[in-house]
Amino acid sequence: DEGAISALTDLLDRPQCRRGFVLEGFPTTAMQAKRLQETLERQGKPTLGDVVFLDAEEGALLERCRGRMLHEASGRLYHEQFKPPAEGCVDDFTGEPLTRTSHDQADFQSKCNKFREDAGLLKEFFKRTGLSTHEVNA
Repeated sequence: DEGAISALTDLLDRPQCRRGFVLEGFPTTAMQAKRLQETLERQGKPTLGDVVFLDAEEGALLERCRGRMLHEASGRLYHEQFKPPAEGCVDDFTGEPLTRTSHDQADFQSKCNKFREDAGLLKEFFKRTGLSTHEVNA
């Protein structure tokens, strides 16, 4: 956590972050949020403002996960339904094979449960600290 927060605060020194910033995927726990907020305050950087939580039905999430394909060298993501590669199961730019990520139901359910638990604690933390939170059905 400390390494991620340190790297993030270094990025916030860049000119493009002077007027604000958007974080996606971090923090994921209340402890990370607390440490991040304390670090930003201590360094005199802009602190967290509005917080947006994206939510979706588990069935839709599972469908999105099951169709996912990855070009490992670049990190490019494809999806068989929502963003298919131009030809077969190969990367559009290199022609290299894509890897399908495996998602079994039990593993997926476990990750969803952990995420919802952490998100609930994170929402409570933000509300206690007076931050404006918004939930969006994604």
